[in-house]
Amino acid sequence: MLTMKLFQLRVPNGKTEPPTDQTFKVRTGQIVDHDKWISTLKKSYPVGDIAILRTELRRVFRTSKPTTVSLARSQDGSSFELSLNGAQSYGDGTTPGTSLIPELNANLPKKSGNKPTAVSIQSIEVDSGYSYYYVISNFKLPPADYAKYFRLGENPQPFEGYDYYIGLAFSVELEKDPQPRRYVDERASASLEEKATRRVQLETPQGIKDLKLNGFIRVKVEINAEGKVVRTDIQSSSIPEVNDLALAAARQWEFPQSLFSEDKTPITGFVTFRISDKSEAGKPPSQQ
Repeated sequence: MLTMKLFQLRVPNGKTEPPTDQTFKVRTGQIVDHDKWISTLKKSYPVGDIAILRTELRRVFRTSKPTTVSLARSQDGSSFELSLNGAQSYGDGTTPGTSLIPELNANLPKKSGNKPTAVSIQSIEVDSGYSYYYVISNFKLPPADYAKYFRLGENPQPFEGYDYYIGLAFSVELEKDPQPRRYVDERASASLEEKATRRVQLETPQGIKDLKLNGFIRVKVEINAEGKVVRTDIQSSSIPEVNDLALAAARQWEFPQSLFSEDKTPITGFVTFRISDKSEAGKPPSQQ
């Protein structure tokens, strides 16, 4: 099992060297929440702004059939897709090891006669209990392409002056299931939200209103037996400019202690915030 994070690195246009494509390794226990992830990424990429776009739990098998993750899709049908393969490696020469092979592919409209193209292929020797992350240095998106693929077709004007690099992080668990025991998925979390005894909404900054940006932020929350939110993370965000505000709001939510009358185990679920100046904009995608 692995937890995948998709993140972006925003750098001033033409004013910085491309980021290294080096793969970094850190103990997963050192980055157990959003703030620690961001501080760790910033140490490796100090010249830009970091934001988490998505977090997903995935199973990867040592077979010829990869695990596939759709990363971005535009209105013209073009998309970026991540294939994940596991493989047995040489290891230390005595005990076999495990390799993770992420492959990023660009799929352009078939009507143009285009074929899928590998944008990046990386092989990572992995150990259980560790996280690995890297920026895809040749996957640089100018404002127009960034808006097309990652900002729901927004006008690219608010993103001008910057280039955007896409990064991937993988937290590997070979021995245990990282899924919490009391887990409420995205669909069922709508009911969990309704049970909240205190709801703090995200206040949209005036700068975001002026730019007329739209989007949603789905925050993963861990709720303790007192009904307090004790841990938060970005599950999915299409408007990363307000990620921190969404996390701050979610930390103030409270839930009834009756949810723990028979089981004191923390509950993990989701709280969703929407920002929209249109009737349908900012609507999160339906869960499969």
